Amino acid sequence: MNQLAERQKIVVHDQELTITHPTKPIWPKKGLNKLDYLHYLTSIAERMLPFLRDRALTVIRYTDGIQGESFYQKNCPSYAPAFIKTYEQEGIHYIICNDLPSLLWLGNQLALEIHIPFNKVASDFPEEIVLDLDPPSRQEFGLAVEAALMIKEIADR
Repeated sequence: MNQLAERQKIVVHDQELTITHPTKPIWPKKGLNKLDYLHYLTSIAERMLPFLRDRALTVIRYTDGIQGESFYQKNCPSYAPAFIKTYEQEGIHYIICNDLPSLLWLGNQLALEIHIPFNKVASDFPEEIVLDLDPPSRQEFGLAVEAALMIKEIADR
């Protein structure tokens, strides 16, 4: 494969991004590559970005696709483009993803999992609460539904 096919420059909202290895297989069994993933992120960005806005992100990157090894990343790498915003807390420079160029940059880094804290960077208080209802088995999924309905009843009061 030639060098030009391995790198593509694109401009998104006045920000220049370099897409590396656009044809790299990410989900080989499904026939999906990095470019497919970036198109998907673009299609869901309007709905996804409000959940990421002003939050210090931890990502899990799969640099060799979903079947390869993965690693957690909290610190923004030194090679990040200047438009990537960060938030420093306890010596860690977390990535902030408030816009499509930042989301696509994360996608190009093969951040396939994006974890958000419950609070925004300007606050020490959570903005939401998550109740994780894990049933003991698939056969007992009804227990999770029953618990959810009980929690709803209490919350509605």
